Amino acid sequence: MSEFSTTRTSSKSKAQSPQTPHLHVPKEPESPRPRTPDVGPEINGQKSNRGVAQISMNHEDALERELAYRRLLEVPGLLEHIFSEESLIQQIGHVAQNLWNSASALWDTERSRWTHFPDPEGDVEVPSNEDGSADEMAFFLNVLGDEIHKLFPCPTETAPPRRRWATTWAVVEKASMNQASPAQEKPQLFLMEDNTPSSLSDFPTWHNILATASIRSIESNHPETLTQLTYNAWMTFCSQDDRRFFLGVSFAGSKVRLCAVDRSGVVGSQAIDIHTQPDRFIHLLTGLVLGQRKDIGFDPNICADVISGRRFVDVATVRYEILETIFISDALVGSGTVCWRARRVIEEGGEGDVVIKTVWVDEESGMNEREIMGLVGDVEGVVKLVASEAVLVNGEEDTTDHVRLVIQESYADFQNMNDIEIRALHRLVLTPYAQEITQFSSKRELLSVFIDAVQAHKRLLNKGILHYDINLENIMIHDCRLPSATTYEQDGSRRRGLLIDFGCAIQVPENSSLAENRVDASTVLPCKNGGEILEVFERKVDEDLQAFLFILIWICWYRSGPRGSLRQDFTALNEDLLAGNKFLDTEAGSMNSHWEDIGIYKFASVCMTEDTENLFENVILANFSPYFKDLKACVTALRQLIFGRRETRVTHDEIVAVLQEAQAQLPSEHRQLAKVPTQRHQLSPNHGARKRKKRRLEENDRNLR
Repeated sequence: MSEFSTTRTSSKSKAQSPQTPHLHVPKEPESPRPRTPDVGPEINGQKSNRGVAQISMNHEDALERELAYRRLLEVPGLLEHIFSEESLIQQIGHVAQNLWNSASALWDTERSRWTHFPDPEGDVEVPSNEDGSADEMAFFLNVLGDEIHKLFPCPTETAPPRRRWATTWAVVEKASMNQASPAQEKPQLFLMEDNTPSSLSDFPTWHNILATASIRSIESNHPETLTQLTYNAWMTFCSQDDRRFFLGVSFAGSKVRLCAVDRSGVVGSQAIDIHTQPDRFIHLLTGLVLGQRKDIGFDPNICADVISGRRFVDVATVRYEILETIFISDALVGSGTVCWRARRVIEEGGEGDVVIKTVWVDEESGMNEREIMGLVGDVEGVVKLVASEAVLVNGEEDTTDHVRLVIQESYADFQNMNDIEIRALHRLVLTPYAQEITQFSSKRELLSVFIDAVQAHKRLLNKGILHYDINLENIMIHDCRLPSATTYEQDGSRRRGLLIDFGCAIQVPENSSLAENRVDASTVLPCKNGGEILEVFERKVDEDLQAFLFILIWICWYRSGPRGSLRQDFTALNEDLLAGNKFLDTEAGSMNSHWEDIGIYKFASVCMTEDTENLFENVILANFSPYFKDLKACVTALRQLIFGRRETRVTHDEIVAVLQEAQAQLPSEHRQLAKVPTQRHQLSPNHGARKRKKRRLEENDRNLR
């Protein structure tokens, strides 16, 4: 059996995650998405600023847009709320008192201040570690941490591994929303387990840090520390697949603040003066160095064998072994999707490898993916739901409300709480585990996968469900081949197309039958504005069907052949091509274009008007990879079918007919079948820009060897 992989999930328009857009300008873009000239970039069917962030903005600007109204700062009581474990609270006073008595070298009783705290002199910003300020701060925090470990009565069996603050980074990793100017940043100061490095996993990287700290010399520079911590949170979420939230500490002068970042935004504490409020400062440090992993942002439901390193997770009372992480979302706010290839520890059902999808769901945005998958049932050509659950922590459903429960009505920005969505953590077990569509073995197989996907889309509509997120990552190839087959002539089962990811799916309006007859059905809705509602829904169906064409074009542009072969040194939307184009602002017609301009350009390239006919020939078809030249007629026919008529809408059967005709005309590609891989050793294919980020970080780790 071949395998399955996953993609984005939906969120409300007010809570867009800055996930990679459907049309991506750098060399290997994400899947294209249909868009009309007056419609800006869409992610999960909603407006998003993500495209602008990726092309024309650095990561700080992108994160600023993403978190625009999702910051709740100067929140009273946040420290005590985050580190609220009763045993911890009871001992804080004891630890603080003993520090004053037994560690006089650390505390100046005459001046009532910490003796080793690195107070920078003057109003000079401390943006880096060049003057040693971060090293001095690490020394100070570690000295206090050592004393806390000595004084805090923590049973050995429950004590977490020793943690220390450090500044030495293993490698400067490149990761940024703006690929043209990759970030060259690392944390100023970070907390990690105090292990003697014995393997790559022991070196400090974004994959294994526990928390970070940012340092500025004066209080007025606190906003800059918040910006840095937000970036640190983003990098941590992109690298660690078991994160529920992230904690950062900002030092600005003698003031320190705790910052919690989760999938709904940022919550920051009030300032703590470390000299005049030393007990609260000790509370903060004690929580960070002695708190349980769940208290500093990790998922306690994921357990690991210390010796073997194998990881396990329980879903709906069934234990699975996590074999590999196949996807981590590069969003900060939003669904935060993580996917693992996994296998039941005790194999009973013979279902083989599965995908476990972890996603933060906005429960107020309509039916979530768990509910939609329950309606999908056993529709042919669609991924199947094996099990699902709402994740529990401390016996309660884990939500982003956990961090915000401390906020009272008296809080100055309490009214903004209504604009911030609360997300719940869900897990879904899905089967089969499949390859991405770019792993096709021939042009005939590629078209057959498209045929399967279009037909599955029709079956879903007949079942009352619109997928509404057709993109490159959501059409997969499921390996149904006979293990004994060595040639395509011997293989009667062939590989099948598979639709996945129902995070954006919506229900078909009542009594409509759009898959069978999509013409003038506006009277079927039992509501006052039924015609208007159905017209909107029809446009959504159109977008899904148009997406099949854009995905085929994308593959013909950016792939050089079968089995994931990437076309080298090719960027279709290059500056020479865009310069002077009548459909673009010439000043914006470059790699710094806004996504609205790119959307206009994309639509203009395929729409059926006299002004755009040459554009289709000279841009779309002319940029096909040589391997796909015999698919030009197919793409032209699909374009004519989808964009060339006005009276009626295109149907699934018409699209399938064009694909089948093109498939029949393709010359035979005689070759041996690739060996059917074993479940244990098959690796997941690359998954676009977000998957590339994960691979890039892993490559940096390997460079340490």
